[in-house]
Amino acid sequence: MEPKEKHYLVITTIGADRVGFADELTKEILSHNGNIEESKMAVLGGEFASLVLVSAEDIKAITGLVDALPSFGKEREISIFLKKTTPPHSREERIAFRLETVSLDTPGIVHAVTSILKKYDISIEDLETDTASAPMTGARIFHMRAIVTLPKRVSPRKIKEEFEELESIQSLEITLHPLSVSTE
Repeated sequence: MEPKEKHYLVITTIGADRVGFADELTKEILSHNGNIEESKMAVLGGEFASLVLVSAEDIKAITGLVDALPSFGKEREISIFLKKTTPPHSREERIAFRLETVSLDTPGIVHAVTSILKKYDISIEDLETDTASAPMTGARIFHMRAIVTLPKRVSPRKIKEEFEELESIQSLEITLHPLSVSTE
C-alpha cells in the first residue's frame, strides 16, 4: 500500500510573551488533524515567536487551519503568517558542520558570516544567536551557533581560510567542526 500524499503548511506567529500560547496553538493544530513535523519557538525581547511546519494527509486539514488561524490570532492579539508549502526536497549530497562564533557584540557579524556561506553555496539548516554579559567586564558578548551543510565540491579548508581572514578583520573567534554526511 502506497503512503498517502501529505500536504504542508508553515505557520509563523509572533505576539506578546505569555504562558500557554504554545499549548493553545498546538491544540488548534491538532483540532484540525494537523501534525507538527518541525518547529522552533523562542522568546525574542518581550515577544514569543514560533515557526511550525504542519503536515496532514487530508488537504481539508490544511484548508481548515488556513481558515481558522487568522481569527485565532486576532482573538489573542497574535500576528500569524501562513504559507502552504511542498514536501522537503532532496538536494545533492552535502557535509554537515557546526559553526560557532564568539566576539564582542558589534553590528554586521551575522551578515559577514552569511556572506561567506552564500559565496560557497553553503546552506543554513539552523542558526541562532544571543548576547550575554561577560562575567568580569560586563561587556556584551555575541554568540552565533549554526548547523550548515557544504556541497561535497566545496573544500572545508577554503571556508576555514575565509573565516580566518574574517576573524582578523572583525576580532571574532569562529569554529567549524564536521558533524556527519547529510543527504537531505
